[in-house]
Amino acid sequence: MSFEDKDLQSIQEARILVERAKVAQETLKEYEQSYLDKLVSGLIESFNSEVDHTIETVHNSLQLGNEADEKQLFHLFIESFKEDYELKKYIGLLEFDELNQGVEVGIPLGVIGVKLPATNLVLNLIYTTLICLKTGNALVVVPNSKAVQETNQLVHLLNGLITKGQGPTNVISCMQSVSSIGVSELCNHEFLDLFINIGSTEFMTVIEKGKTPYLFGGVGSSPVFIERSADIDSACQSIVTSRALNNGLLPGAEQYVIVENVVSEQVKKQLISKGAYFMSQSEEVLLLKLIFPDYNKLAANYIGKSASYLAQKAGFDVPKTTTVLVSEQPYINDENPYAEDLPIPLLTYYLEPDWLRACEKCIALIEYKRNGHTLVIHSQNKDVITEFILKKPVGRVIVNGSGGLSSIGIESKLPTSMILGGLTTKKGFSAQNITPKDLTYQRSVAYQTTKKCEPLKVSKEEVLDGLDDLNVFAELLKEITN
Repeated sequence: MSFEDKDLQSIQEARILVERAKVAQETLKEYEQSYLDKLVSGLIESFNSEVDHTIETVHNSLQLGNEADEKQLFHLFIESFKEDYELKKYIGLLEFDELNQGVEVGIPLGVIGVKLPATNLVLNLIYTTLICLKTGNALVVVPNSKAVQETNQLVHLLNGLITKGQGPTNVISCMQSVSSIGVSELCNHEFLDLFINIGSTEFMTVIEKGKTPYLFGGVGSSPVFIERSADIDSACQSIVTSRALNNGLLPGAEQYVIVENVVSEQVKKQLISKGAYFMSQSEEVLLLKLIFPDYNKLAANYIGKSASYLAQKAGFDVPKTTTVLVSEQPYINDENPYAEDLPIPLLTYYLEPDWLRACEKCIALIEYKRNGHTLVIHSQNKDVITEFILKKPVGRVIVNGSGGLSSIGIESKLPTSMILGGLTTKKGFSAQNITPKDLTYQRSVAYQTTKKCEPLKVSKEEVLDGLDDLNVFAELLKEITN
């Protein structure tokens, strides 16, 4: 009976929250872009004074990731967000084409639902809130079942800051009674216009079956290829730093390293010097026994833990400078747990004889579990780079850069986003970085135009011939009708 009561409570809560959000959005949609921008800048400014304490509180509670990394990442991300979106207009009159008499108008979608993971919680929540505010949308949050209290406290804080900045109440709300049937009620509610699932497998089937269109943005398990012409030192530094950042929780970060045989020894030497530790076969057995107590299912209590912590718990020693663990693997198969999407600071290392075989290996790794939405390549060979760009089934390719920081737009020209579209993983309907524009639609307005036609130029003889033909036709028609 208690199970049924929880479901009923979750259903009722979903209805109430989405209806309140609809009321808040009715107010938001009347605001011009300039006023929405003031709400966004005000929220950023006021939250900046709270963020370090907030990250500390969340980290102490959830024990996910690296607190110092999260603080640094937040400030880098917010600066990149402001650079990309502060001056952009998404709502109202966007463009007037005087020559062709056309107008484009930006319209908010309405009420947005989001399923948040427990990982990168602060940054994921602030990003979805900011892009909703920027575009005049209200937000209903579905927290991860392991972070319900922490997510609700964050939402309460953000709501207070928004209303303090002269925004409407209930712009953002959060479920407290989370169940499958409650999420189903939300995803099928007539007032919900879009659902965003940020890398969560929880309730995935319910979300996919809902009537509301949904976007998916996962962490992803990204392959990185080091080709023989690459700057080995730079490539290895980039890979280790990216994979170690926030203990392996950064979206788009490298997970599989594919290396040409001819540069393998040099790559291994550089990876080790940057903080990677290549495990022995016996050490791998200890690690797998620790993190996979159930068959090929990563134990949740080891997600986002440091490399040294994992090694200590598994029962083997690593140098104090170790930030990433590495497993050397000969091939991919169904029994290999390393093929899973692993949100821990672990790299899997593969060797291939040439770039063509490496190309095939990258495709196989991307398609094997359908977790890969990003590919990284380190090379100075333009022809090889072009082949990788053209043939890989991913939404983004990072060239000679960090899979993590480049994918989310901090160290590249890609749009700044914590939501990396997962269409190529067969989830959602976009493969691109999800931005404020994705929470709007464009209304196209066209004015009627008169097209001038040139008069036909015919000779007098042609006109007379035509009249003769008409006279003959008229006589024939008269005979037929009589």
